[in-house]
Amino acid sequence: MNERPLLTIRANTLRTTRRELMSTFARDDTNVWKAKLRPTEHAPNGLRFDAPPQGNLFKMVEYKKGHFEV
Repeated sequence: MNERPLLTIRANTLRTTRRELMSTFARDDTNVWKAKLRPTEHAPNGLRFDAPPQGNLFKMVEYKKGHFEV
């Protein structure tokens, strides 16, 4: 209970799919996303990082275009 929870994001399916969003993070050239994403168990559009991401999610072009929310 004293640890930070894993970060979860939700894909906006009006703009992208969960699979496309996963591939966006996988091909990031800056290599700041050392944490891997995995689909959430219960939420059909959710993705969870297995460790805290190293970069700033809110500066990503995909975030600014509304492809996902935290």
